[in-house]
Amino acid sequence: MLFKLNQRGVILFATLLLLSFQKLHAQEATIEKSITGINVGLSGLSLSQEKRFTPTFSLRLEAGTGYARMQGSNVWYPYFAIQPRWYYNLEKRVSKTKNIRSNSGNFISTVVFYEPESVQKINNGTIRSGFIFLGPVWGMRRQVGKRFSFEFSLGAGWYRRFNEDPENVFGQYIDLNFGYNFIKR
Repeated sequence: MLFKLNQRGVILFATLLLLSFQKLHAQEATIEKSITGINVGLSGLSLSQEKRFTPTFSLRLEAGTGYARMQGSNVWYPYFAIQPRWYYNLEKRVSKTKNIRSNSGNFISTVVFYEPESVQKINNGTIRSGFIFLGPVWGMRRQVGKRFSFEFSLGAGWYRRFNEDPENVFGQYIDLNFGYNFIKR
């Protein structure tokens, strides 16, 4: 048996359908519970873990290996980084129907980047390398496809070199990387 809908019934049905569809596809303005990633970028090759503590605050830990060409020789070195991050524009991205999956958004962070002191043999000689960096950073992270991400960070701060004459220096921090993410929602 078919029933007859008047104009008000059609409008009510369409409104209810639209509201339920919008509710199903709405994103909650919160970062992912946990993201483990394999990254390649300016710092080198790394493994990272980002853990959510509040809907907009996370802690990212990273360990990797970097590469440099020093005095005509190849140098590989380990590094470690820790970043508490505040994602500040999630609500705005959601209101504009932009994607926030995989923590896509802008963030402000304090980064501690540590390259342990090491002695490298270079051209019949040795060189001591290593440093620690501490400073504020602004960054952006975007999801590319389902599992990949792009990230850019820029900041400035204090760093201390570990060499024959340890020195404290004010310097910049720049990072650009692409990653494959294992996400836990």
